[in-house]
Amino acid sequence: MRVPLLTYPARAMPTLSPFRPLRFNPEFFSNLGLLISPPYDVIGPALREQLAEQAPFNIVRLILPAGSQPYAEASQLLADWKQSGVVVQDPQEAIYPYRQTFTHPQTNQRIVRTGFMATLRLAPFSAGEILPHERTLSGPKQDRLRLMLATHANLEPIFGIYADPAGATTAVLNAATKQELPTIDAMDSEGIRHEVWQMTEAETIQQLKTHLQGNPAFIVDGHHRYETALRYQELAREGSNEPIGALPCDWIMIFLAPMNDPGLLILPTHRLVHSLPTFNFGQVLEQLREDFLVTTPVAPADGLALLQQHESRPSYLLSDGNVCAVVVAKDSETATRLTSPENPAAVRSLDVSLLHDHLFERLLGITQQQQLEQTNLRYVKNATEALAAPGTNGVQLAVLMNPTRLEQVVEVATSGGVMPQKSTFFYPKLASGLLMNPLG
Repeated sequence: MRVPLLTYPARAMPTLSPFRPLRFNPEFFSNLGLLISPPYDVIGPALREQLAEQAPFNIVRLILPAGSQPYAEASQLLADWKQSGVVVQDPQEAIYPYRQTFTHPQTNQRIVRTGFMATLRLAPFSAGEILPHERTLSGPKQDRLRLMLATHANLEPIFGIYADPAGATTAVLNAATKQELPTIDAMDSEGIRHEVWQMTEAETIQQLKTHLQGNPAFIVDGHHRYETALRYQELAREGSNEPIGALPCDWIMIFLAPMNDPGLLILPTHRLVHSLPTFNFGQVLEQLREDFLVTTPVAPADGLALLQQHESRPSYLLSDGNVCAVVVAKDSETATRLTSPENPAAVRSLDVSLLHDHLFERLLGITQQQQLEQTNLRYVKNATEALAAPGTNGVQLAVLMNPTRLEQVVEVATSGGVMPQKSTFFYPKLASGLLMNPLG
């Protein structure tokens, strides 16, 4: 699949700033866990209803407004919350260390992820200050833009990472979080703990910004929100001669974590192929044997273990509901040979690129447009759910994958390429409703 390329200046540095966010009034609420939610794009109708019923002030009512005029209703709701003191604006600018403590969904290992929330000055990707790795779709951007225009607020942070090999920023964050109790401490419905501190000391903030000099930031989640903010900035700046950075619309709320943080967990997203007019699993396996080592039949549990053993090469666990097979690229050049030559090498080497270019498009006939529109594809996070899907709801094939590695995300972003859809799943998602960035 052909992707557009961007070129970046060397060692571009994003501009960060402390900010005065809106947040739920701690004097009104003793259990902030009832008020937060996952990001809007992972909330289905059932979860939205559950969260909305959980509390009358749950953030889902703002980020996924309901009703016949949802954007106008979100605007009025936020205005009412501000007027009544449900949400208040912090009186002093700060940077906000943010820590998530969670359990690995596969190993049950306890993991801690630490970063910080600030505002980042918007810049086009071509400036090289903040780099994407994912393509975006127009529909979600139009939806988020209408919400931003209605609320004049940046309601959810984007998620970025940066290089800090010496651990200098980690030391600053650890010192800040050890000095006092968190300003926000919330446990969500999945048992994930969210702790947020306020860092107001100018010297400490400057230390953090100094350590980040010379490093671009990489978006790992929130590409649609970032591009939406660029469009909002363009509209809000019409007729203004103020320098970039002078207006609230020039900034977006971001969570940043160092690349070497042990809590940066990437999980795989599995693929379900459905509703193809013709499908012959045996024929597909025979075609794959030309370029892959095919092991079949295997028990599902053995197949998952074998898949993990081959994470250094493109490999997949395939199942039609009756037979499971593990397919592993014969050599390191397989992906390069069978993927689009117009893409950067960093994109062509990915398991997910080989899957979409070769198996889906070339062998199964699922066109690039059909892949983007998910005409014959569905995506699931849970391996057990994926393996149980063939034979139900028109699903013909389950494709289980290894997770994309963090260094691959950075290599793709630096190369100017972007990955196919659903290539990365950073777990857990950031909570929405901890902080909100007012834009007017």
